[in-house]
Amino acid sequence: MTSTVVSVFSWLLLVVGLSCLFQADIWIRLSRDALANEHKYYTLYLLLLIVGLVVVTEHNKWTTDWNVAITVLGWAMVIKSAIFLIAPRLMDPFAKLLELDFIKIWIRTAGVVLTVLGAVLVYHNVFNT
Repeated sequence: MTSTVVSVFSWLLLVVGLSCLFQADIWIRLSRDALANEHKYYTLYLLLLIVGLVVVTEHNKWTTDWNVAITVLGWAMVIKSAIFLIAPRLMDPFAKLLELDFIKIWIRTAGVVLTVLGAVLVYHNVFNT
C-alpha cells in the first residue's frame, strides 16, 4: 500500500503544481470563496482529511530523502483539514493575504515548487523502481 500511496501522491503533486502554475487566478477565486463560504466546502475538507490520513498512516516516514516531503505534506493536509472542520474562523487572517497584489506570484511559485517536487518524486518512485 505504501508504494501506491507514494505513486498517487507524487502524481497529485505534479498535477496540482502545474495547475497552480497555469491557473493561479482560479486558485485565488477558489480560496476566496472557500474562506467566505466554508459550509460549501465541507465535503472537500473531509476528502482532504481522508487523503491526508491515508498518507500519514501508510507513509509516515521521516527519512533524509525526497520521500519525507510526502510525509510532511500529508501531515499538512491533516492539520489544515482539521482546522477547517473544527474551527474554520482560525483561517480568517489568511483571507487578507488573498487581497495582496503578489498573491498570484506566490501561487505560481508554489506551483513551480510542487511541480518540481512532484516530477522528482514521480521519477524516483514511479519510473525508477
